[in-house]
Amino acid sequence: MEENLQWGNLQGRIGAYYGYAGVLITAVCFQVANQVLIVLGPPKSVQTDEWKFRNLFISWIHALIVGTWDILW
Repeated sequence: MEENLQWGNLQGRIGAYYGYAGVLITAVCFQVANQVLIVLGPPKSVQTDEWKFRNLFISWIHALIVGTWDILW
């Protein structure tokens, strides 16, 4: 019973294509979010560091997703 709880045993039950699809969808979603931020432009308070604003915003989205997943898992 205890060996069924190990993470490695999930490989036989869940196909690798779910992992590939998850990575691809995540990469596309973050790229879309980055492009939206480029189009909208940064707030006036950070006009000189546009790349830093985008980086912080994308990192914030990532932290929100990971934090939510951590609480739910």
